[in-house]
Amino acid sequence: MTLSEYFSSPQTLLWPEATELNKMGAIYLNKSRMKAFEPDFLLNAGDYFRIHREPRRYDLPSFTATSRIIEENADFVVLNKPAGLPVHATIDNLHDNIIEWLKSDSHFSETPLFVTHRLDAVTEGLLVIAKTESFLQGFNKLLIRRQVEKIYEALHMGPKFPSGILEDWMQKSPAVPKIVCAPDDPGAQLCQLEILESKTVSPHVAMARIRLLTGRTHQIRVQLAARGCIILGDHLYGAQEKVLGKNRIALRCSQLQFRWLNKEWDFNLGAWEVQGLPLKLPPL
Repeated sequence: MTLSEYFSSPQTLLWPEATELNKMGAIYLNKSRMKAFEPDFLLNAGDYFRIHREPRRYDLPSFTATSRIIEENADFVVLNKPAGLPVHATIDNLHDNIIEWLKSDSHFSETPLFVTHRLDAVTEGLLVIAKTESFLQGFNKLLIRRQVEKIYEALHMGPKFPSGILEDWMQKSPAVPKIVCAPDDPGAQLCQLEILESKTVSPHVAMARIRLLTGRTHQIRVQLAARGCIILGDHLYGAQEKVLGKNRIALRCSQLQFRWLNKEWDFNLGAWEVQGLPLKLPPL
């Protein structure tokens, strides 16, 4: 059977819809994202399709990628990532992400770009993108050795935190939301962060400056929510309202420090003006 024959049968998608989904990267054949998608492509007995019929879409920013560049040199780019886009392709969407957004700018159209680390789609702030494989490998080693310092700022519900280390264990799972668990649970992962500073900004909201010590998925969001201090707008972890709009929460990576080629690099975004924040917020 050919692809066109398969997608013309009553119980499957019509060929035009299947073609568009494949362009999005939303069709998998035998656990691999499909690349060749020609009408005469032959299928074998036992082939398995997985089709994401409603790929999650993200709005591309109205401003240019180059307007968010903090630093660019031969090895890497440091970007002030906007909230609302994942860093790389997702399981059902090849196009709506930071890497493709950069490549759509003529400045980067011929530049190889490599993901070195990630920020959640809903998180904004400093992000390092490699331009060479040698920097990619070197930066990954710095991350493994914990030689990249990452400072975050979060606006959260509840009282301010005392300075010090917060330690939790989180279940290792691809599913979200992530769940805090006991240290002896199978696959439990240690999560550590340090509260550097915390201050009250309204009767029910505080701002925390946080040094990330381990880099787990959603770690800051999970550890704060576990203490009833949900980040503003973080509906996934219990916020009642998406106060900053869809695909955005009040969390940003505000400072990055690392050493590369005998030079200390220190990037700091400075004061944070959170647009769209309501004047009055409900209590927990």
